[in-house]
Amino acid sequence: LDDLELKFKAFNWDCDVINDGHSFDEIIQVLKMRKNNMKPRIVIANTIKSKGIKQFENDPRWHARKLKGDELELGKRELGIL
Repeated sequence: LDDLELKFKAFNWDCDVINDGHSFDEIIQVLKMRKNNMKPRIVIANTIKSKGIKQFENDPRWHARKLKGDELELGKRELGIL
């Protein structure tokens, strides 16, 4: 989509970009910022798909695929919830 931020700004939106969309501190900081309330606002958060499970990270197949069996167990182990 090229530069998504520029596209929204071209339509007069307030636009914020979060470089680490996994950082709750960054997300909260941006959401607390006051903007022109007369404009629509968008927050673009750059993230890594399947972050935290090395075998799945940045693999577009995992964007909408359901985990099954061993894959689910692997994911739970890597995320520390098993």
